[in-house]
Amino acid sequence: MRSDAEQPDPEQPGAKQTSAQQPSTEQPGAAESDAVTTDAVRGVAAGSDAAEEPALLEVAGLSVTFTGDRRTRRPDLRAVREVNLTLRRGECLAMVGESGSGKSVTASALIGLVPGRAEVRGSVRLAGRELLGLDDREMSRVRGDRIGMVFQDPLAALLPVTSVGRQIAEAVRVHRRVSRAAALRRAVDLLDQVGIPDAARRARAFPYEFSGGMRQRVAIAVAIAGDPDLLIADEPTSALDTTVQAGVLNLLEALRKDRGCSLLLITHDLGVVARSCDRVAVMRDGRITEEGGVLPLLGAAVPAGHLGELLAATRDEERAAPAAPSAAGAPVLRVAGLRRHYRARQRLGRAAPPVRAVDGVSFTVLAGQSLALLGESGCGKTTTLHEILRLAAPQSGRIDVLGHDLSRLTPRDRRELRRQVQVVFQDPAASLDPRMRVGDIIAEPLDIQRASAAHRATRVEELLTMVELPPGTERLRPGLLSGGQRQRVAIARALATKPRLVLLDEPVSALDASLRVGMMRLLDNLRATMGLSYLLVSHDIQLVRRSADQVAVLYLGKVVEHGPAWSVLENPQHPYTRALVDASPTTDPARERSRERVVLLGDPHATPGVGCAFRPRCPLFPVSDEATRGSCVTSEPELRQTHPEKRQFAACHSRQLKTIIDAY
Repeated sequence: MRSDAEQPDPEQPGAKQTSAQQPSTEQPGAAESDAVTTDAVRGVAAGSDAAEEPALLEVAGLSVTFTGDRRTRRPDLRAVREVNLTLRRGECLAMVGESGSGKSVTASALIGLVPGRAEVRGSVRLAGRELLGLDDREMSRVRGDRIGMVFQDPLAALLPVTSVGRQIAEAVRVHRRVSRAAALRRAVDLLDQVGIPDAARRARAFPYEFSGGMRQRVAIAVAIAGDPDLLIADEPTSALDTTVQAGVLNLLEALRKDRGCSLLLITHDLGVVARSCDRVAVMRDGRITEEGGVLPLLGAAVPAGHLGELLAATRDEERAAPAAPSAAGAPVLRVAGLRRHYRARQRLGRAAPPVRAVDGVSFTVLAGQSLALLGESGCGKTTTLHEILRLAAPQSGRIDVLGHDLSRLTPRDRRELRRQVQVVFQDPAASLDPRMRVGDIIAEPLDIQRASAAHRATRVEELLTMVELPPGTERLRPGLLSGGQRQRVAIARALATKPRLVLLDEPVSALDASLRVGMMRLLDNLRATMGLSYLLVSHDIQLVRRSADQVAVLYLGKVVEHGPAWSVLENPQHPYTRALVDASPTTDPARERSRERVVLLGDPHATPGVGCAFRPRCPLFPVSDEATRGSCVTSEPELRQTHPEKRQFAACHSRQLKTIIDAY
């Protein structure tokens, strides 16, 4: 036991690292209760090639405690508790768990970047060398040279005012004694290795000029610039579309095999684990609760422990029955030929072609129905939603809401219509005022309508019950609620005025899998009991399959496929829809590693200007007949019915679409 003089001073900033050789502050027996020590839990899959390799990373008894504050009576927070891990050379180990389980803090402790005031204890050995206790200078040499780190948000990790080539070259020169010119040549080579097209030219571009997936590839290039033995990827695909996610996962897998490096993949997505990893460690409350081979653990019929709970929630989404067809009534929303183009300017003031964010979109939402807009980032989903939410005349086209043409609304009509149309945004932490109490947030629409105090209090109580929040929640502020509870507050606020149409902008994408199912079940129940209509914006195939009656698939501002959601997703008639479905991972490792996929290549925002906008990325274009390719080059395809008995439409020139897709 350490003396009082040795205890960390809570007033001193920074992290104090203590190696395994120093005595532990735990009470006798505490380590035994916190650590997971059984062979069954720490074992790896039988027959794994990685199991024969020597250990590259050995973590023993790792604990991270954020010191409290005596003045505010904030207690110490034990974020990581006695974690034991082994990672072999060439192996991929996934660390999974819900938000707040300690995954990212563990990764930060491994590379000496624990944020805030913290005490780190235990042992972290890389190729036999103890890392805990190294000073900042020595640890800086380890980072990048022996360990590379890929962060969740590449836009935050990359410098916005420096070209990506120079950023990679700087990483090269930190760890290699080469000239500036040689480092820049190496940067171009790394960009080429991570799949950036026209690498020499794009090396001069800045991070904001790349798409999300391309930025993540640049971040990976920075991480591998020093040829590290270990690559740590912290949620590298969580902010990406499924099609882009698949490409990044393929890249990480290729780098691991080509370079022989090990990969520690931190994620909450068990589909990613099933697809890419050799072993998995499950974290909960700072502890590792289960560890083992991916195939035996995820492939088990009824997995035990916390992993079983996570899998049950995810597989509830995968196996969900199709949304029951709603008893649809009159149209509540009709969009016809909607266009929204923006002027774009390149650097140095040179004019650029307009951005066609929405380009001729048409669809109808009937009373009691849920329609989903599905597609990658930048396809026009959110812009379409914003055009509807403005309740103003569109730039081009027509929008009718509850029978009202938005271009002909008077100010009084618009105020009345706003009561009938509400929205639930993606991130409740950003859409809820942190200074207001929950009751005031929910009642804000009622205050605008000058509701009486009695009606206000009664309605807030009703809404909390409807969204399944306990009494007393109205007195709390958003900061004291979990992510799922905050989203329920946002839903309650949207329902306060008893709307008929609710716009849902990625309503569950910020939530863990265990919360997503319950949230969508709540939204489905509210739609059934209140007769609501939903316009759902999402890139999540499982969510759309579960909760939507109809789906419109968008690509670069155009609808490329439209029809009943279950029919479109089970039998896609456009190659882009097929690629979206194929890119959606499942948690069955045997199926995930054996199935064939339609893979999209190229920049998702590239457009040829003339002909089919999807042509540069279309996997069918090279294998189509000459007449079809000619049509793709010269004319834009129109939506046409693909099945005589189903109201399913696809915009593709191919006359043998299904045959070619199945053959591919």
